[in-house]
Amino acid sequence: MKSRIIFVFILLCIAGLQALQVIHENNEYQLTLEEFSRYTQRSFTTQREKDNETKKDNWEGITVQSILAELNIEKYDELKFTSDDNYMVRIKKADILKYDPILAFKRNGKELVPGKFRLVIPGMRDMFWIQGVVYIETLNSIKMQFPRTLFIAENILRKKDLQTELEPFVDVTGYRFPQLIEDIFPLMQEEILVVGKDGVQHLLDYQKYLKNAVLVKNEGTFNLQSPDMPAGMWIKNIAFVQQFDRAVFFKSHFQDLSQMTQLLDWQVIPAQINIITENETLVIDSNTSFNNNKWEEVKCIKW
Repeated sequence: MKSRIIFVFILLCIAGLQALQVIHENNEYQLTLEEFSRYTQRSFTTQREKDNETKKDNWEGITVQSILAELNIEKYDELKFTSDDNYMVRIKKADILKYDPILAFKRNGKELVPGKFRLVIPGMRDMFWIQGVVYIETLNSIKMQFPRTLFIAENILRKKDLQTELEPFVDVTGYRFPQLIEDIFPLMQEEILVVGKDGVQHLLDYQKYLKNAVLVKNEGTFNLQSPDMPAGMWIKNIAFVQQFDRAVFFKSHFQDLSQMTQLLDWQVIPAQINIITENETLVIDSNTSFNNNKWEEVKCIKW
């Protein structure tokens, strides 16, 4: 689904000594603390609202851009950061240049846990500030293609058995994530795009993150949770799932297709669409409200 240039920073703790191993195009570099001075260090203060309190922190660290510059890395679309507990975020190149993130080693004058750096990006939400960064990968990604077939999640799940035991989670009701996609996605592997109603999205490897995931029912909507992902990556009010040119959406989050267009930043959708039921195919206006009863029996939408 994408071409990539491997560029991995692995933060190690060897006999109590921090080291940074860099792997780039078959070249490996290992830098100790004494060698970190070649990289630009930056400090700044952040202010965040958390638990109804204003939280101020001063951070010190090495700028990501200085490491890229040292290795003459310029051509990439985004950086993928993964932590030692499998937390993963992707940061677009434009945001790297705009916010100048650091790999922080001090917070409020105190060193963080030895051998661990924290990605700090002033101007971006805390969910991107992952701790214990293990590696960074530069990606030259191909933008997710415009889906040609859309399926309605509620209509799929209506035919599945609602489960009250979703181990390892307790006291939850819902479905296994594979139940949502197993009949419509061509491959139960590769990467899958998942998007929440608030716009939070992840492109996730199915085998690594999603095969054990669940859809937890929450007052008429569903939250995506997985024992293979840190809780910070779980998606509340999941709204859209896509693999290749097929997608599933939860119509309860949208008034019509135009609202979905806004969430996903689609440039344009056709004026008319084909809706397919068990018995017929109908051509309707793409701005038809989802409150219309005809959507209850729709198997899929094509355009």
